[in-house]
Amino acid sequence: MRACNSMFSMTSFGENVDEDVNDSRENLIFTPQLLSLRINAIREGYTRYTSNAGTHEVRTTICKKLKEENHISYTPDEIVVSNGAKYSLLQAVLVICSPGDEVIIPAPFRVIYKRLMLL
Repeated sequence: MRACNSMFSMTSFGENVDEDVNDSRENLIFTPQLLSLRINAIREGYTRYTSNAGTHEVRTTICKKLKEENHISYTPDEIVVSNGAKYSLLQAVLVICSPGDEVIIPAPFRVIYKRLMLL
């Protein structure tokens, strides 16, 4: 963690960092507005990972949207916010399936789906 913080602080001063710390993604660019938002978030106590289901505030907002626009009611405890469909699918498979279970994948399907089932 210290190495990452050190590299990010160097990049904020315009220094080149040769190590790939972004998992093949573009280097992070911290604009003054983004830095200001990050500083405010830290001051407000947003310094830890959120709940696996997403923050209560976000889930409550989703419930409100679903009720007002879609005319369906859910409670925040019934909502899960994830970082994508593949991750959600993996979580569901890990909870529902046991080693050796048969899983039917309808075609066409994304290549990653078969790999997820092999986990």
